[in-house]
Amino acid sequence: MSVSKAFLAGVLGAAVMSLIAFLVRVAGFPFGFEMLLGSWVTGSVGYVTWLVGLAIHLAIGGVLGIVYAAVFHWLKVSGARVGVLVGVVHFMCAGFALAMIPAFHPLVPDAVIAPGIYMSSLGPLGVALFVIAHLVYGAVVGGVYRRQTHARVVVRRRRGIASYP
Repeated sequence: MSVSKAFLAGVLGAAVMSLIAFLVRVAGFPFGFEMLLGSWVTGSVGYVTWLVGLAIHLAIGGVLGIVYAAVFHWLKVSGARVGVLVGVVHFMCAGFALAMIPAFHPLVPDAVIAPGIYMSSLGPLGVALFVIAHLVYGAVVGGVYRRQTHARVVVRRRRGIASYP
């Protein structure tokens, strides 16, 4: 298992999740993880808080990429499809963790809304986006990790004898 490649795959997956959240916010829907994470650390809201939250989100994504890689090695298979399956477990665990945030976050509910289980405070669209973002994360991590760690063996046939480059 390559820890550095797994971490990179996780950071890329988290970056794609943040891009999805950004696009959804641009469309007018208040969806995202960065402000929630950043305000937990800084105790305030604003642009710097969002950047802190983005850094935390990318770091968590990297660590979870290592967990995904460990699961891939345990299963002896990797790829985008397997990543999506691992993403199902990931979003289920993360969704329950969101329900516990009000007990620990100093700004909920005064300055930051409580996300609710599976981002249910944003309604059915919030839940759907939460699930989709985590499944996309799994696909990205599985696809990137597979490409980074599994070399393809090309077999050339010459006069009936297989040779390896």
